[in-house]
Formats: sequence, C-alpha cells, structure tokens
Amino acid sequence: MSQQRVAVVGRPNVGKSSIFNRIIGKRIAIVHEESGVTRDRIEANASWGNWNFCLTDTAGIIPGTEEGIKGLILQQTVNAIESCSVLIFVTDVKEGLVPLDFEVADLLRLTSKRVILAPNKADTHVLRSDSENFRMLGFEEVLPISAIHGTGIDDLLDAVCADLQKGEMPSSPERLTVAVVGRPNVGKSTFINAVVGGERVIVDEVPGTTRDSHDLAVDLEGKHYTFIDTAGIRHMKKITEGVERYSVFRAQSSIRRSQVSLLILDAQDGLKRQDKRTVKIISESGKACVVAVNKWDLMRGISKKDYEKELRESEPILRLFKTVFLSAKNKTNIPGILKYLCQAGNEALRWVTTGPFNKALENALKRYPPTLIRGKRLKVYYGTQTHVSPPTFLLFVNDPARMKQTYLQYLENRIRDEFGFEGTPIRIRCRRRKSG
Repeated sequence: MSQQRVAVVGRPNVGKSSIFNRIIGKRIAIVHEESGVTRDRIEANASWGNWNFCLTDTAGIIPGTEEGIKGLILQQTVNAIESCSVLIFVTDVKEGLVPLDFEVADLLRLTSKRVILAPNKADTHVLRSDSENFRMLGFEEVLPISAIHGTGIDDLLDAVCADLQKGEMPSSPERLTVAVVGRPNVGKSTFINAVVGGERVIVDEVPGTTRDSHDLAVDLEGKHYTFIDTAGIRHMKKITEGVERYSVFRAQSSIRRSQVSLLILDAQDGLKRQDKRTVKIISESGKACVVAVNKWDLMRGISKKDYEKELRESEPILRLFKTVFLSAKNKTNIPGILKYLCQAGNEALRWVTTGPFNKALENALKRYPPTLIRGKRLKVYYGTQTHVSPPTFLLFVNDPARMKQTYLQYLENRIRDEFGFEGTPIRIRCRRRKSG
C-alpha cells in the first residue's frame, strides 16, 4: 500500500507551519510572524490512533503568481496538492475572510480533493463562533482550531483520518542522513533535485531561496538516504532578518543531527571565509564530510589536482575529506558523490578492537617516542576506542598535561595510516591511569 498523504494549505501567514508542527509533535517547520517564510514543501510522517500518513507543509498560495520565485513556490504547492488525498485548508479567524481566501478556495475546488476547512487562531469562544462565517467559502467540513493552544486539533485529526486506510507506518530502513550545506546559491537545491529526479525543492538564482532545513528521504539502487536541504549559511554579521538568523541556526543544527555533511562549494568562488566557518562547524561537530565543488563545467585553465591542492592549502582540515567535482545542473558525477558519502558514513562508524589498536599504538610510540619535558617523559600505557561518529579513542597516560598537540596529531596520523578513517574527524582523549 502506497503511503497516504495529507497537505496543509492556505494563503500566507495563517499558521500552516504551526499546525504542521503541532500535528507531528515537534518543531520542524519555521514559525515566524513574517509572511511567506515557508518556501519549500516540508514533509514528515505523522500518526493518529491506528492511522499513519505523510503530512506536508506548503508555502502560502498566491494565485496568479506564475513567474519568478513566486511562480516556483506556487508550483511546489500545486505539486504537493496533486499528490495528497486530503487537504487541510487553513484560514485566519482573527483576520476574518479576505479576498485571497476565496481565490484559494476556488483553486482547491478544481482539484476534486477532499478539503477540510480549519479556521485557525480560534482561541476564544467568540472567535470559534466567528469561524462559522468561513462556510461562505463553500466547504462542508469546517473545524475551528488553535494551533498555539492545541484546541480542536483532535477533532481535526479525526476528520482527516476518516477516509484514510488504517495501516502501518512506512518502514524506515537504515538510512544515511546527509546535511547538504554551503553558502547561499552554490547549488544545494539543484543537487537535491538532481538526486531526487524531480523538482522537490525550489531552485532559483536569488540567493537564500531555501530558508528552512527539511528532510527528503531517497532510495537509490538499494541504498537509503535522508538528505537535509539547509538554508545557506551566511556570516552572522550579514544576517539582519530574524527568520534568516533562525535559518542559519537550523542549518547548524542539521549538521549536528546528520551522519555526513556534504559541503557544496562554487567552483568559481573557491573557498570563502564563510565556507571555512562551515568546515569548522562540521569538524567541531565530529561529522564525516564530502566536499563537492559544483559548477565545475564553467571552470577553465586549472586542473582538478591543482584546484584541490589550493583548497587544502587554504584550509588544512579539508585534507580529511574527499573532494568531488561536479555540475549539479548537468547532473554529472552524482553517483560519485553518493559513493563517497556512503564511504565517509561507513568510516565514521568504523570500530577498531583493543588488540590491534594497542599494537598500532605501541609501534607509533617506538617509532617516535614522546620528548622529555623538564626532565620527565609522557608515558602512554594503553588505549581503547570508546565511541563512533566520530571515532573516539581514550589513552591512559601518566600525566595528561604532558600530551602536546603536536604529538596528538602525530598519533592521529599513525591511526589513520593503520586503520583508514578517511572522510571523518577522529578524537583522541587522555586520562591519567590510576596508580595501583
């Protein structure tokens, strides 16, 4: 049985994202007073009793906006409506009926979908009574709700599920969660669309089109991925809108909840200051990473080898990560990126047993013993791996203060030479061994 789908629709700024978050039980969609914050459609699995369905939050409908970014937003919403069996049509009781509500109603009637009208912000008895005015829109099912207080949501979900088939939640096989990050307008959404094979996220030349971070589940050739399409990470000093600032925080949060980050660079721009900041966030979060140099088809006069050398000289952390060159617009080298994402994810989960690790550690200590510091030498007794994602090793020593950063780097290099871990940071911790 195919997954059943429900969409939350309506004009801008009536509380669609608040309703979406209330139903799924967690904050995924951005909620902000500014009109038009939701630009892409956002999806999440939801359940109510024995019913399970996919809930979609859509951008505000503004009929007659067929061109430019507004046209792309409208097309995204139309695509979502076409794929759903039930539509929750949200209006604003406090504002009352406005002409745009009638235009949206006319558009929804053309779809022949089941529409449940949900006048939102009905926070008081008087406002709930006022919701009867919305029957003028021509829909039989009118259920006043308050997304903020949660009133009426139970009745709404009962109505939504009345025509849905009871069934199990779609299975969730082991998935590789990938945060697609980078500066605005480097091609993140174009890459997502190339992978998915359809216009699932909005692509436009205007920087900052994607303002939210949301998940897209994709199954390709027997492998399961969840791509988190994030807002472009700007320098905080350049962020003036509150919603833009929140989007940046959400992008950073997406990195931290992913298994692997895909850092997309614009080949023509190279590595900018903000890219370095993103690399630092990825590294400090302990996440595996693949670097994708996009728009390579536009480059002339430099080889991939020389370009990669310049990147790594500019930011030494990049030596840990695989660099792939592509054109997301032309869909070139997409399989190569997917291959290296899986490899980096596997390396982040690599576990080294204690015996082989201590043998490698012993060889490293013999090859280059710690130096004397004020007549005393660091002693490393033994070590063990304690965590994955990132791989973390604990060394038991006589005095942690004598472990210098240069020697830690040496040990990290030896561990990588012996066991791999390409594409992921690793951590080495020291602990004083208890005497006796």
